[in-house]
Amino acid sequence: MKQLKAWGSVERRSLLAKRTYHLCPVCEESLYNGEELHLHHIVPQKDGGKDTVGNLVLLHDACHRQVHSLQTPPDIMKKVIHAFRKKRSVKLKKHGEMGIQQDDIN
Repeated sequence: MKQLKAWGSVERRSLLAKRTYHLCPVCEESLYNGEELHLHHIVPQKDGGKDTVGNLVLLHDACHRQVHSLQTPPDIMKKVIHAFRKKRSVKLKKHGEMGIQQDDIN
């Protein structure tokens, strides 16, 4: 497992966090709960997955171990992340209707 501090610039890590609204897409809790963060390759490197923002997601250490112990296939992980982002987007739209800007939540 590749640890957060071992990969990329602060800007790239920040972009990864922003893509999931600063939440872990597995447990939906804040990425900043004090737990160590890990980078997960959606498509594993052994299967040709790249170190690109589109193929990486930040996960809590325990969530990352869970994903690997369940041997979650890349297509399922993509669906989980897509559903998570769609769900969060709907919540953000509701906040927007109340006068809260998306940037205030990110």
